[in-house]
Amino acid sequence: MFCLTKNNNYLEDLDKFFTNTFTSTTMKSDLEENDNEYVLKVDIPGANKEDISVSFDEDMLTIKHETKKEEKNDNKKYVFKERFSQSESRSFYLENANPEDIKAKYENGVLTINVSKVTPVDTKKLIAIE
Repeated sequence: MFCLTKNNNYLEDLDKFFTNTFTSTTMKSDLEENDNEYVLKVDIPGANKEDISVSFDEDMLTIKHETKKEEKNDNKKYVFKERFSQSESRSFYLENANPEDIKAKYENGVLTINVSKVTPVDTKKLIAIE
C-alpha cells in the first residue's frame, strides 16, 4: 500500500514505494563499511550452499540463488501449491573493493561476505602545456 507521509517528501515516499514493491523480499541484506573492508550479510533461509553463487566484476558484487523444486506429474489434486522453482539475485556496488580478497561463508541461513578494500589510486595528472 502506498501512502504519503506527514512530511510530504514525495520523492522519498515514491522511492520507498518502488523499493518495497520491486525489490526481493527474501534476500534481506545489511552492508557495513569500515576503513579496511565491506561486510555484507544476506539472509537466504532454507537454501543449500550449492544453490548460491557469488561473483565480482567491475566493482559489482552479485549474489544469485536458485531453488529448483522437483516437478512430478503425479496427478495429485492440490488445494494450493506455493513451492516452486525460482531464482533471484542482488548486486551491490563496492567502490575500491579488492577482487583478490573476497571471502564468503554460509551458515544458519545467513551468507556473510567479507571484501577487503584497496587504497584508491589517484589517476589525476596535470599536463604541462608547451
